[in-house]
Amino acid sequence: MPETTIVHISATPCLRVADWRMRAVAYMTDNNEAGL
Repeated sequence: MPETTIVHISATPCLRVADWRMRAVAYMTDNNEAGL
């Protein structure tokens, strides 16, 4: 893993968490729509 990536992630933990939550919500939404 590039050092720049490590620095970016460590410098923006809140953004990383927000991005993960957005991805999780989008993933669940896609599954729900597919299930319907």
